[in-house]
Amino acid sequence: MDALGVNQATMMERTGWTKTKASHLYNSQQDHSSVVLDEAARALNCQAYELLMRYEAAMALRRQREDAVKIVADTEILRATGTEG
Repeated sequence: MDALGVNQATMMERTGWTKTKASHLYNSQQDHSSVVLDEAARALNCQAYELLMRYEAAMALRRQREDAVKIVADTEILRATGTEG
């Protein structure tokens, strides 16, 4: 969460976590349940599995997914118009 520039107070606001729960999660004093992962993912606008990955790997996967969507969109335009652009 720190890598995304989101502090404990912001996560508390976005998720409804108590100060104690947020502190325990940030300091690895509480296990991460699927419920906690889902809450955090919604608050951070990402997928829960991305929170289990190294930040660099999650961002690389996200870029690949975005590039794939662009390729598909460009291909559809090319098929529809018969031209590039």
